Amino acid sequence: MRVQLLVLALVCLAAGGHASCQGNACQEQAQAARAAGLLGGTLGSCAPKTYPTSGALSPITLDNHINDLKWAAGPDGSVSDKYIFALTMETDGFPGGPLYLSDNGGQPNSWTDLTPKIAAALPAGNDSLKGVMEAVWHEKKPDRIFFQGKGRFHFVSSDYGATFKALPTPGGTEGYAQELRLHPRQPDWILAKVRRNECLVDRRSAACAFDLFLTQDFGESWANLTANSAGRVASFRDFDWGCHLAMFAGKPTPDEAIFATVYASASSQKGLYPGWDKDLHYVVSLDLFKTPVVKMVPCGNLFEVVAKKVYLAVPSDCPVGPDGKARAAPKQGITGRT
Repeated sequence: MRVQLLVLALVCLAAGGHASCQGNACQEQAQAARAAGLLGGTLGSCAPKTYPTSGALSPITLDNHINDLKWAAGPDGSVSDKYIFALTMETDGFPGGPLYLSDNGGQPNSWTDLTPKIAAALPAGNDSLKGVMEAVWHEKKPDRIFFQGKGRFHFVSSDYGATFKALPTPGGTEGYAQELRLHPRQPDWILAKVRRNECLVDRRSAACAFDLFLTQDFGESWANLTANSAGRVASFRDFDWGCHLAMFAGKPTPDEAIFATVYASASSQKGLYPGWDKDLHYVVSLDLFKTPVVKMVPCGNLFEVVAKKVYLAVPSDCPVGPDGKARAAPKQGITGRT
């Protein structure tokens, strides 16, 4: 099946002028890249970042394969060189292994397996899954960290991993299958797309679908946005915060705005892996789905927000165009597939 791309919004045009090693980026994008250490100098010039050229490298040996390293956040968006977290793989080769911490800049003798501390935070009888999938930092309180658990609990630390608090996952679902999106403006807000527990029984069942949850207190409590929709949304597929675009429909984008692709009815759901599906639709909600959506594009399946634009992928057999008018679907394809 062919997939079409639609550009839905354009807010920031590339600045004019001669090209440089940074490209013709928007000023805001260049500043963000520079803050992340990807650029040097000023827009229009190139000052490569320098790195140490001397000193010894020391090997670090952990009991599990390392999946990712996370340097702790520091004040005002800086990075702390003192605390480094290692996310590891399970013995079966999948993410969600033990969490390790170095509290001395990664020195070989400074690494500690945090599993005992995580286990101690769990309620009695719930210590079977202590692995960690991901770690995200509170933008205003860098010592406060949200750890995505593999089982039915996530964890929060307010002291760079010295202690942990176990928090039930949204909807009591398995943490390993969840996707998180931090709010660009509100540091306590996180969206989580979760796989329903029905998927543990039959992934092909229409009951196997995804819900979207919201926390506005950094994981202490969660609200089900599928339930918020009062039946207007049956399940979610793709999602992100709308305020990645500063403006929507000529007005400042509210903090509550969410872009998503959804099934509008349970009868149209196709299980865990629906493929490209004309029954999915791209929608925009400005109030956490409490009222009907303010925009809908038929057949919108997946999207990305890039350079202040929304790129939407639509299956080629969609019977209507972005304006909702009927269109002739291409006749090319493989017999028996949609």
